[in-house]
Amino acid sequence: MVRATAYRFSPGTLLEIGLSAFDTSHPGYGVARLDEPSRVLGLPWPLAACIALQLLAWTVIPTAATTAIDPATMQLGMWGREFGLVQAGHPALASWALDLAYALFGVHKWVSYGTAEVFLAGATVCIYLAGRVLLDEARAVAAAMPVAGLGAAAIAFDSRLAMLPFAAAFVFALWQAVETDRARWWIFAAVAAGLGLYADLAMGLTLASGALWILGDAKARGRFKAGTPYPGVGLLLLFAAPLMVALIRALGATASPASLRDLGIALASMAAVAVIGGAVGLRAKPAAERVARRRRVYLVLIGLVPAVILHDVASLPLLGLALLGLWPRATSRSGPRMLAAAAAVTLMLAAGFGWQQYRNFAVGSAPTVFSYPMGHIAHRFEKVWHRATGVPLEIVAGDPGTAALVGLKAQDFPAMFADLDPRQSPGVTPERIARDGMLVVWRDGDAWTPPPALIAGRATGNVWIRWSKTSPNAARIPFRYAIIPPQVSRQDFR
Repeated sequence: MVRATAYRFSPGTLLEIGLSAFDTSHPGYGVARLDEPSRVLGLPWPLAACIALQLLAWTVIPTAATTAIDPATMQLGMWGREFGLVQAGHPALASWALDLAYALFGVHKWVSYGTAEVFLAGATVCIYLAGRVLLDEARAVAAAMPVAGLGAAAIAFDSRLAMLPFAAAFVFALWQAVETDRARWWIFAAVAAGLGLYADLAMGLTLASGALWILGDAKARGRFKAGTPYPGVGLLLLFAAPLMVALIRALGATASPASLRDLGIALASMAAVAVIGGAVGLRAKPAAERVARRRRVYLVLIGLVPAVILHDVASLPLLGLALLGLWPRATSRSGPRMLAAAAAVTLMLAAGFGWQQYRNFAVGSAPTVFSYPMGHIAHRFEKVWHRATGVPLEIVAGDPGTAALVGLKAQDFPAMFADLDPRQSPGVTPERIARDGMLVVWRDGDAWTPPPALIAGRATGNVWIRWSKTSPNAARIPFRYAIIPPQVSRQDFR
């Protein structure tokens, strides 16, 4: 017979996530006391050291080695300036997080890289917590350590990376909710699932896996009979409803097969969560399944289904946790060895990335996406705009990659009018363009170029950018622009 884990409230521990600490008398469960030796903020010291090394290495080295951040991250930074539940047909939490980081610390490269690493660190901690309650201490560290080593993948902060900590937190909280039958864990699971959906619709796959597990696990179904899960289920539906409505409206204009698939999975999984209690839970009978078997089924289902469908880095942490659920018990000596391996891999990859960028700056003939002088480009275009119009630069239009490269570091904090498509940038209205004007930018060879009728008779020109000051092979790169000046006095809009 498996003893239920006892809990107590202790707000001083970061890893309790505002809920409760675990009973450390059980060897495979919970967060240990902060005063235990060999622990840092409740984490085993090898894991804490790995997280710190990952965060520092993949923040400091890319900041020093690059002059621009990844284009996808730049676009998120620009989208964040125009608040909305949905941006370019995708949930917007990642852009909110990046915009908040920029508001707090400024638009700097280290802020972009650091934000990505903070989310990855959060995913690492949540994977460890899930491993503690589902496996044991040694395998929890073994599952979390490779997540901390994914710093190379976090060089580009995107919606999938933003989803990772919430997906891992949901896996942790759902198991705790079923095992303890306490409303706070169901609410925590609902909040984690909701935030994950606001980060990326692929969270629907993890949510659907959880719903399937509830459907097949007699103990999980039985919890609905007591009614404890319903506050969490109601909160999830209430929390996610505005996002779903906004997505349905946005996808009518910017739909793609992948986004429609993810939205369908998210809606279906939420519906499944809502009806499982009523359709199945009331008929559930107490089960005497072995807890070890239930854990393995839970881990395999919730780790394997997203991995099979997604086929990307975002599925690896939960897949690794699932595989370790089938692996023989690790030993307590595994931690230092895994730390040494993870540290070596982290430093090798980060140093290799830095060296690659340095060599390209030194002798390269063409820039990488990280080689464009982002700040210099923004400054040059702002000077062009100010000289031509005498007013602040409020809107930059063009291909999202080029427009973000020009606008992100601009001192006037312009909005982005992606592809001149109002469906992608609903906040940029004709009235706003008439009032503020618009700088249209593009490059020869871009898939997007402005309509000839738009720039006919407008002030146009080229801005030549030298991307490397040291490489003798580096050719200057032309950026083209057209100035659409304000057409009415701003006084008319006051």
